[in-house]
Amino acid sequence: MKNTITDLCAERERYIAQKRAALCNRYPELWANLIREWRSDDLSDAAWLTYSANYLFRTGGVRWAIDPFTLHSRLEEAPQVDIENDLDGLSFVILSHEHHDHIDTDLIRALRDKQIQWIIPSFLLSKVIAETGISETKVIVPRVMKLIEINGLKILPFEGQHLITFDDGSCRGVPEMGYLIEGFGKRWLFPGDTRIYDLFRFPKLGGVDLLFAHLWLGYGSEQINSKVYLEPFCKFMAGLLPKRVAITHLEEFGRKVDDFIDAQNAMMVKECFTSQFPDIECFPVHTGEKVLL
Repeated sequence: MKNTITDLCAERERYIAQKRAALCNRYPELWANLIREWRSDDLSDAAWLTYSANYLFRTGGVRWAIDPFTLHSRLEEAPQVDIENDLDGLSFVILSHEHHDHIDTDLIRALRDKQIQWIIPSFLLSKVIAETGISETKVIVPRVMKLIEINGLKILPFEGQHLITFDDGSCRGVPEMGYLIEGFGKRWLFPGDTRIYDLFRFPKLGGVDLLFAHLWLGYGSEQINSKVYLEPFCKFMAGLLPKRVAITHLEEFGRKVDDFIDAQNAMMVKECFTSQFPDIECFPVHTGEKVLL
């Protein structure tokens, strides 16, 4: 039995390594394609994933981002891209939390002299300023449930459910800010890296056109089994009253093998939604892909 488990882990390690190498090889092309689309004169509202849960947006002709990121920031062997020129035209950037797959300080440093408004939670502010040299005059510090209006969009920050406190008083996770964004007749919800699937703790925000759901199915062995958190995840996300759910945070290659979430996990979620919440469209989105808003 032990050898079987060892063999399965080794097989999964090889699978992840192959996927990682393939993404690194394809990333310059993926990046070039999404940047070309993002910078085009197309008037459609859309989002692009620059990594597993890192977003560029174009809404009403305004270009903005949440946790913008390049693959090289997470995987050293990944080719670098031309951040300064490619992301020229960003109007504003929203940051959510400190985890290494969400905050790219090299990217922020490369853009610090541009006319970009930065929305940075207070628990991130000193780190970002110290590590990037960005001027505090360019920063808006969001406050929980206090509306921010910028470039035709309304941004409502709220406390994310990322930080878990256990019965023994220990904690796991970091503080996080989630966001409801409304504009041009649509509402988009970003709960962030949610670890507590409790609707009673979540603010009552009403229905949304599109929910970006960062898939998480537990730690280690819990995630491998995945059924422990599968239904709670689906019920929680459906309870936020979305018309559509984009499943992201897939194939994050900085994770350990037993924490790695892939397309198979996403398909389990999609099947759960299809059977339990058939009126909600649910679909996975991977690095480099586009989502119409």
